[in-house]
Amino acid sequence: MTMPRPVFHDNASARKKDWIYIWYRGQVMVRNKQYSLLAKKDGSNATLTRYRGPFDGEKLKGSTLSETERAIKEQFEATLARLAKTRLLEVGEEARATAVRAEAAKAKAARAKVKKRAKDRK
Repeated sequence: MTMPRPVFHDNASARKKDWIYIWYRGQVMVRNKQYSLLAKKDGSNATLTRYRGPFDGEKLKGSTLSETERAIKEQFEATLARLAKTRLLEVGEEARATAVRAEAAKAKAARAKVKKRAKDRK
């Protein structure tokens, strides 16, 4: 299995993405070259932004969206919802695994302590 390679100088055509997903500090974003949808991690307060350049964005209000923009917003919202389930599942699995390791370490320490006491009594 080959791993994707990062895109460095003058090699942008090596790996193109139709959209990206970002999760940071309680917010999530789906973005393509022309639009982004930024929302809280629960999907609320979603704002669609139209871009004329990489960083030149204009926030759009729901009442001013064209049919195409409404469809893009719905598509992005569905993507956020799908990826939120995956993200929360992975976070949940990671937290459970960490808790299991911590409990195993505590149990091992407790067994060692009991063993040492028994040895000291002899």
